[in-house]
Formats: sequence, C-alpha cells, structure tokens
Amino acid sequence: MRRIAVMLSTMSLACGAAFIAAPAQAAPTSSAPAQAVSLPPVLSQSAQAAAKRTVYLTFDDGPSGTWTPRYLDALKKYGAKATFFTTGQNAKAHPKITARIHREGHLLANHTWSHANLTKLSKSKVKSQLTRTQSALGRYRSACMRPPYGATNSSVRRWTKEVGLKTVLWDLDTRDWENSQTSTGIYNRVIRNVHNGSVVLMHDGGDSQRDSLAALKRILPKLKSKGYTFKVLPSC
Repeated sequence: MRRIAVMLSTMSLACGAAFIAAPAQAAPTSSAPAQAVSLPPVLSQSAQAAAKRTVYLTFDDGPSGTWTPRYLDALKKYGAKATFFTTGQNAKAHPKITARIHREGHLLANHTWSHANLTKLSKSKVKSQLTRTQSALGRYRSACMRPPYGATNSSVRRWTKEVGLKTVLWDLDTRDWENSQTSTGIYNRVIRNVHNGSVVLMHDGGDSQRDSLAALKRILPKLKSKGYTFKVLPSC
C-alpha cells in the first residue's frame, strides 16, 4: 500500500460526487449517482427516507488470501453486499476466494491485471490489462472497471469503453491506504461523510488491512442502525 499512497492522495480528491466519473484534470462526464426510486405514497416520510439510504462499499486490490475472507465474514454478519475490484493476477491466484465472493452475492469488477497505472501505457497494453482480467474472472466478470490510483484520462476511458467496460471511481475515500490511518480514523471519516448513494473506497488487498477491517466491523452496524443498506454497484 505504501507504493500507492502519494498518487491515491491526489486522485481521491478528484472524484467529487460522481459515481461513474473521471478525475479532476479531465473534462467531467455526464454520469451521476443512480437516483433512489420513488417509493409508494403509503409509506411515511420517515420510512421513505430510511428506505432510500443506500451505501455502495467497494474494496480494491484483492482478493487476498489473508484479508478477503475476513471481510466476507463481516459483510455476511450484517447482510451487506459489496463490490470487489480485483486484479486479474490475484483473482487467478485465489480462485476459491473469487468464487466465494460471487457465491455470497457480491460483485466482482476489473482492477487491471497487475495494478498498472493505465495512463502510462499504450492502447494495446491498456486493453491487455483489462481483457486479461476479464478472462481471469470468467463467468464472474461484470462490466465495471476501476483504474488503479484513480488514474485515468480521455484516452484510457475511450479504450476502456472499447473493450466493453465502464469506468467507476468513488466519492468517499476512507484513506485506509495511508500508513498513518487508524481504525478509528477510518471509521470517523466514513460516518462523518457518508450520504445516500455514497461509493466508499476501501481495500482488501495489499499490505496489512487490520485497521481497515476493524473499521468495517464498526461501520456496518453503525450505518445499519441509521437505516442504511449495503448494495453492489448498479449498472455493472
């Protein structure tokens, strides 16, 4: 995780409120968070408000043989669904965990083959990073891709679209990739900034995720008590 901290710190500020978006240096796209579906008028206003509260938890860089099963256990305990942006090489290395993610109702999405900075690669190499990962995910693959570090540009987005994938970033960065973060810091950042439709960035791969996992175990019951539900990313 230390190798990505500097770039992630820059890119995470660029995501804004967009659900499917590009970083700040690129022209903004027209995509936006999916709007909550209108509820029947028979529900009270308080019930409607509670029913609309949805959070999209996303986990990058796995699957990890050490950490991902523990994340899955926590999610299962609270009936939460999430989206796992996996690297192709990790999906290939951990097929049983990849299968478990799918079996338990979570979404598997593309995070390139080797966690490459796509803005540094040629068109052919970008497409290879993405298509190899789709092949590794096999029948579990979806139509969404998150570029490592959030690094993208107009060319990368165009090439991503050419292979049939959508670019998805986030709007709430837990900063769990920073070495200085504690579980309490991660927890507080989520609780203070979460809103209906939040796309939350966390990690289940890379260096030790002890603090991130500990935070997740507090985040899930807290948000659930506030009426939030946890779903996989739509339109993937």
